[in-house]
Amino acid sequence: MKPHEVLERAADLLTETGLAQGSLAYDRDGNERDPLDEGACSFCAEGAMRRVARVSGPMADHPDAGPAWLALHSHVRAIMAASSPTPAWWGVSNWNDIEGRAAEDVARELRAVAAKLRQEQGA
Repeated sequence: MKPHEVLERAADLLTETGLAQGSLAYDRDGNERDPLDEGACSFCAEGAMRRVARVSGPMADHPDAGPAWLALHSHVRAIMAASSPTPAWWGVSNWNDIEGRAAEDVARELRAVAAKLRQEQGA
């Protein structure tokens, strides 16, 4: 799977399942779950990427999810910097968890980054 495909599939997953905030994934009862667990049914941006790429270790080390994760992180940092001053340590998880954020919002940005990577990769 190519990096842009990780982002596209994660966006599709979020659209289907809804957005998790405050954890990588939740089950139907609202309990925190590992994104790779069968019972996980809603995901944050990172959790969705982990699920579709089957990542159990550090995201940055994964050959496909790593470049996708780094591109998403840079994209999100640029969005946050343009809208208001944010702490230097803020990243995808903080952006994902902003109150009022919807699955469609996150999926839209995942797809935007996927399109940029697709173009850069000539895919």
